[in-house]
Amino acid sequence: MRTVVTFGQVMGRFAPDGFLRLRQVLPGSLNLTFGGAEANVAASLAQLGASARFVTALPQNPIADACVGFLAGLGVDTSAIVRSKNGRLGLYFFENGANQRPGNVTYDRGDSSISLTAAKEYSREAAFDGATWFHTTGIAPSLSQLSADATLQAVKKHIEGWNRHGAVACQGGDRAGKYPRKQRPVDGLDEIFLPPPNSEIPSRSSPSGKSSWPGRDTGATAANARTLKPPTC
Repeated sequence: MRTVVTFGQVMGRFAPDGFLRLRQVLPGSLNLTFGGAEANVAASLAQLGASARFVTALPQNPIADACVGFLAGLGVDTSAIVRSKNGRLGLYFFENGANQRPGNVTYDRGDSSISLTAAKEYSREAAFDGATWFHTTGIAPSLSQLSADATLQAVKKHIEGWNRHGAVACQGGDRAGKYPRKQRPVDGLDEIFLPPPNSEIPSRSSPSGKSSWPGRDTGATAANARTLKPPTC
C-alpha cells in the first residue's frame, strides 16, 4: 500500500470539561489529549484504512512517549518521528465556545523540539519510503527558520524521489497568535507554497489547464501569484 506522509507539529491539548472557561477551573484539573493539523490528517487517513506516516520531532520524555503511542494506536506510522534531546512538546489550551461566546485558544509552543530540529536530523529514507503524497501546512515553516528549512527540504526530497511527479498538498494559513516568533515571515516560505516564477499553475477546473487563481485569470502564473498576501484563516 502506498503511503501518505504528513509533516508538522503535534502538541498537547489541554481543555476544561464542557463549556467551562480556564479561569473557572484553574487551579484544578484539565483534560489532556494530543493534536495538530498534520497529525490530525495522518490519523484521519489511518482511520479510513489508508497508509499514513507522520513525521515530526518530539522530546525524549514520558509525555512525548504517550503522544507517539496515541498516534500509533490510531494506526499512524510513527517510525520516522525524531526523538530529540532539545526542546519540548508544544502545548495549547482550548476553551469551547458557548452561544455567542466564541471558542478560545492559548498557545504555548515556544522552543518546541520541531522548531529546534534541523533538516539533516530527519531520515529521508524513513520518512519517504513508499510515499506517493506529501502533506504539510503553513504552521511548521512559520515556527522557526530551522523548521522552515526542514519543510522546504521535505517538499524537495519528496518531489525529487518521484522524478518531479510527487503529489504535494500544502494547507496555508496565518494566525498571528499561533506563532512564537516575533519576526515573520521566515525565509523560504514562497518556495514551499508557490511554484517557480513564470511557471503556469495547473488546474483541473480550467479548460486551458491553467489556474483561475489568482483573480480568476485563466492565464495566471506563479509570478503574479507571488504578489498576493499569505492566506489568512
